[in-house]
Amino acid sequence: MGMMVNVSEIIKPPVLIFGVLYTLAVVLAKMIGDGGFAMLFGFNKTGALRIGAGLIPRGEGALITCGIGLAAGAISNELFSAAVFMIFLTIVACPPIMSLAFRGTKQGTRKQDKNEGSIHEEWNFESAEIADLVTSNLLSDLRDEGFYVQTMNIDEGVSQARKDDIVLVITEKRKSIIISTSKSDMPFVKNQIYEVILELSQNIEKLKTSADPAKMKKELFDTEARTTKDILALIEPDCLTLELNGLSKEEIITELVDILAVKGKLLDRDQVLADVLEREKTMSTGMDHGIALPHAKTDGIAETTVAIGIKKDGINFESMDGQLSRIFVLIVSPKKDCGLYVQFLAAIGAILRDKDLRDMLLCSKEPQEAVELLWKRRH
Repeated sequence: MGMMVNVSEIIKPPVLIFGVLYTLAVVLAKMIGDGGFAMLFGFNKTGALRIGAGLIPRGEGALITCGIGLAAGAISNELFSAAVFMIFLTIVACPPIMSLAFRGTKQGTRKQDKNEGSIHEEWNFESAEIADLVTSNLLSDLRDEGFYVQTMNIDEGVSQARKDDIVLVITEKRKSIIISTSKSDMPFVKNQIYEVILELSQNIEKLKTSADPAKMKKELFDTEARTTKDILALIEPDCLTLELNGLSKEEIITELVDILAVKGKLLDRDQVLADVLEREKTMSTGMDHGIALPHAKTDGIAETTVAIGIKKDGINFESMDGQLSRIFVLIVSPKKDCGLYVQFLAAIGAILRDKDLRDMLLCSKEPQEAVELLWKRRH
């Protein structure tokens, strides 16, 4: 049989009454003290009540203090019992008081927030990279104009910008940007987006006349690069195949992505495939000497990952020298944490410049043999 516990058997009635009165005093002190200060900084009575209610609970700090006082003989056992009872009551009392304080839709600040009843506008772009670039430049410009910009949720791409009574909530959704603000501030937002896009467009035109990506691509492949153990550790025998079957660029890339998917390396296989193919449309990753290095930054993966495939007959991968591509190295990396992404691209390109190594790779009998050949070129 269960045994009912009577509080009065644990705490004597005088101490119990004192504990209740002490708890009420503590609660009122919090409500009046903290709530009163809140009212000095723009909150109304409703807001002050909510803040005071949220600060009611007493926990380990009070318990430790009382324990020290008891051990030092500064307080009696009865007073210690009353303090423990107070801690318990304040913890239990907080949720219902908070619930009452937040009942209804009344605002907690004296000054009306214009962002209540906000409207939304969305801008769509051709790629996630463009959306990233526009967002980055927009946030930078807002900082330059005195806005306080903070990231609210990095995983969902949500940022907030504040200046005086202007509040902007900026959400990046893959290929689009959604901005929420008050109706009266939306014209400012539209003008800001227009200025960002105009500036980017002008800079891109200048970039086209000052740099040749195709020439730079060839120069990158012809230069030495650091190759370390950490970089080459991305190459795993389980993610290397010596018998690719694809007959086209898209089929080869799909095979490589599926190798990673089967090994559980991807969060979203379709997302990764779409991002790699999208990157390939910008400029072919077919290099010289039968090498292709398809790559992309994507939200479909948690960490930088590599897949390698060989097709001895080769396929047309739109390489720089017009030769068929036979050795394919796919590297995909998270957008927010690229890790060794660029370093690996540079390193593998430098390693595969060696004709003897390429010939031996094409003749490899086992994935482990191919991996060891690549490891031997570390310097």
